[in-house]
Amino acid sequence: MCAEEPHYCPDPNTIYQEGVYLVNTTSFTWEINTVVNMQCLSGYRYLNGVFKVRCGMHISGDFAEKGEWKYYQDIYFNKPPAQLLSCTKVQNWCPPLVVSRATTRSYTDERYFNSTAQVRCDNGFGNEERTFWCGHDKAMLEMQTG
Repeated sequence: MCAEEPHYCPDPNTIYQEGVYLVNTTSFTWEINTVVNMQCLSGYRYLNGVFKVRCGMHISGDFAEKGEWKYYQDIYFNKPPAQLLSCTKVQNWCPPLVVSRATTRSYTDERYFNSTAQVRCDNGFGNEERTFWCGHDKAMLEMQTG
């Protein structure tokens, strides 16, 4: 009749840092003992934290229970929470953009992954302006308009 309510960890999709994605999990309900594996996205590199965590129980001073992400190997309640994976953008992910008879006017975020560059034709070679995007494959790709 009076069953214990399940305890849950925060949804990892809402607490991840930029550049981190969930590779797989044992459950998408985030109950106690759920295991989550994470990785850095392409264009990002490891900064700190762990790649694998387990939902464990935290008991506060007033004995209130809640779920929190623990280091995978820690199964005891009194262990500190895990430091979740954090990744940072890789500088110069894409090579410098070189377009003949044109000038690169600006980069939105230097040459990090997902940055864009505005390129305009040099005087005497038209009045055209194009946008290029730094993609997963480390190449500056022309963005199609319209």
